[in-house]
Amino acid sequence: MKFRIRFAYQIVGVFVIVGVLSFIAILVTVGANQRWFARNYYYRSIFSSASGLSVGMPITFKGFQIGRLEKMELTAENDVEIVFHVQDRYIETVRENSVIQLISNPLGLGAGLVFHQGRYPSAPPEEYSIIPSLDSVEARRLIAENLVVLPRQEDQITNLLDQIDPILENVTTLTATLDIAVTEATQTLQIVNATLDGSSRDGPIAELFIGVDAIIDELERTIRNTVAQADGILVYIEEIAKNVALASDAIADPTGIVPRLLDPSGSIAKILDDDEVLFDRIDGLLSDLSDVTTELADLAQFMNRTTPQLTGILEEGRRTLATGKDVLEGLSNNPLIRGGISPQLEPPATFGGFRDPEF
Repeated sequence: MKFRIRFAYQIVGVFVIVGVLSFIAILVTVGANQRWFARNYYYRSIFSSASGLSVGMPITFKGFQIGRLEKMELTAENDVEIVFHVQDRYIETVRENSVIQLISNPLGLGAGLVFHQGRYPSAPPEEYSIIPSLDSVEARRLIAENLVVLPRQEDQITNLLDQIDPILENVTTLTATLDIAVTEATQTLQIVNATLDGSSRDGPIAELFIGVDAIIDELERTIRNTVAQADGILVYIEEIAKNVALASDAIADPTGIVPRLLDPSGSIAKILDDDEVLFDRIDGLLSDLSDVTTELADLAQFMNRTTPQLTGILEEGRRTLATGKDVLEGLSNNPLIRGGISPQLEPPATFGGFRDPEF
């Protein structure tokens, strides 16, 4: 069974008409933006050379583009004739006694044609009439008679120098900063060299060396005092040991002093019969011996307590010397001259800790 749509041809016709009208509207809009329907007014000018001229070059008036160069050709007099147009909305800017000028950038960064308006209002000249170029005799006459409005010309080189001046100031500031940095680095190197060769004792490095020397001197004095005290104690203990050995030998001898002392008519009986005078003296000697023993015990405790401190002082002195060596090597290998501090292995400690032995 066939289905039929009523008014099918009419609907298709409407769509076709709408599409065509849309296309025409788009075409008109694009043409208006591209000035397809606007009128251009054409004029001519004569230049002595085509250098800097090109077809399509814009023509500006007070910064606005009012036209464009259409074509150029060489005349029989070996001059260059150009044809340019002015848009219809700017045609009122074209007056009698107007001139056109070729502006060339001194650095070769582009060029352009600039239109200079006649001083007095008038109707636009006829199309294809000649607008004299600024370097022509006619244009010089118009300028001399003050019939052309010429704006103040900006010096491109002056503008360029104005832009370069801040850069030069920045470079000068940077150079001064670098000079100061180099001067400070030179002074630092002089101080380091003077410190290394011993001719200067000022500055933080010299103070570091002085501090290290003071620590080493104090450590040497402490060690000497401790060794002297230990030597005195050992001599005293050695004398005591000798006396104890002699007493033991005397007691062990059966024919020696002990039997004679034990004889009722001997010395001991006489000594003991003295109203306890000998006893008092012996008691005093034993008391003195007890005091000496207490002092020896205190000295031994002092030695035990002092041993970790001496060990710490020696270890701190070793680390201080290693740090001083690294500082000297870092200064001698200053980044302005060589590399940094070379890595080195950690030397073993001189003394072991109290918890090193295994239990």
